[in-house]
Amino acid sequence: QLAFDGDWMLGPVRLIGFGMARTSVYHNRYGYQQGSRGVLGCGVDFSPGLAGWRFSVIPEVFHEEPSGWGTHIAENSGRTDVLVGLGASWMPASRWFVQARFKVPVVTWSNGGQLTSMWLGREGDLSSPWFALLTVGHALELWH
Repeated sequence: QLAFDGDWMLGPVRLIGFGMARTSVYHNRYGYQQGSRGVLGCGVDFSPGLAGWRFSVIPEVFHEEPSGWGTHIAENSGRTDVLVGLGASWMPASRWFVQARFKVPVVTWSNGGQLTSMWLGREGDLSSPWFALLTVGHALELWH
């Protein structure tokens, strides 16, 4: 697995970029090999002037190659999603934070039978699922 995460502060606005790639280099004892996957995103985070509060808009792309057993491609595997994420974070005390993020896929392309390609859930009877994440954390200062 290879990942990066970085940001750049420009006054009240912070530019955010991140990515991750993971690949399986061999088959397991049953002959199964998971498809490679990765995510890439960039966005902005800003402070509206409310003490301790920040809000973010972060679009991202997730891609997963089909998995398989030898030369047989596994059903319901392989997809690409374009997601839009909205978030809010609050720092109630120095180095402590609470963050809530919501993500919704706006475009999905699928290689397997679990979904058909869709745009904002407008293909057939499909609707776009959304994701919610809640984080409580503490930032450590390793060096000054």
